Amino acid sequence: MNWNHLIRTIHRWTSITFVVAVVTYIVAAGHKELAFALGLFALVPLIVLIVTGLYMFFQPRVARWRGLTGRRPPAPGGPAPGSVPSGTR
Repeated sequence: MNWNHLIRTIHRWTSITFVVAVVTYIVAAGHKELAFALGLFALVPLIVLIVTGLYMFFQPRVARWRGLTGRRPPAPGGPAPGSVPSGTR
């Protein structure tokens, strides 16, 4: 498993956890002392979502900055990357 897949999986499951925490907070909003504790509980997945979201947002930009386009090499016999197919000019 590569880092990109792991970060996306963590982000996906944390978003589900965050939604459950927010719904639980809304349901428990009538109880003052319980609502505060659940509000703090909702911050944990939110922090993880911010970190993983920023990672996924900046990953292609950093790759471009480093000169890594993330494109795969062409298949044998296929067109070169960035070339224009014949007859389209």
